[in-house]
Amino acid sequence: MFGLTGCQTGALRVQVSRYEGDGAIADTSLGAPPIFWSPGFRVVFPPFDPKKSYTHSYHLKGVPTTKDTSTIYVRFTGDWSPDLDRLQKSITSTLSFRILDENGISLKAQKVVFSEAIWSWESGKPGTFGLWVHDPIRNTVKNSFLFDRSKQYTLQIVYNPGPVPPRAERLWITVESGGTM
Repeated sequence: MFGLTGCQTGALRVQVSRYEGDGAIADTSLGAPPIFWSPGFRVVFPPFDPKKSYTHSYHLKGVPTTKDTSTIYVRFTGDWSPDLDRLQKSITSTLSFRILDENGISLKAQKVVFSEAIWSWESGKPGTFGLWVHDPIRNTVKNSFLFDRSKQYTLQIVYNPGPVPPRAERLWITVESGGTM
């Protein structure tokens, strides 16, 4: 068992080191083989101003493969614990993303409406939110995608702050799977 887990650990590290896309990638694996091991990674893209419209395309090549799909999060910091539900419902921002293959064919599109999304605290970082969209019929995360590490992708982002953006200094996008979320 130790050898198998060790190979998986090494394989993920190799995949992380071979990532060629935009953003900064990190191994976020959690635990210690062989007892408990949750391999994972996170790609973090540059932040942008939540008060201004933002459109950008990121290129991803060699996204690591784990046992799970990858989630595309909208992240930001804020300390709204007392009135979080009320404040969340007042936010008018939306972020749409589209994942294209190397031929420009759309493989996935999703709109994240801030007032309707699930706002999760990031593990180990109180005050950092990650927004995700729940699919109640399938009980899954809608803003997820299964990348193939041998292929190239483009992640197109279109952000509209609306009249009431989140009270944050910056927003950023991450692509994550496994490990510490």
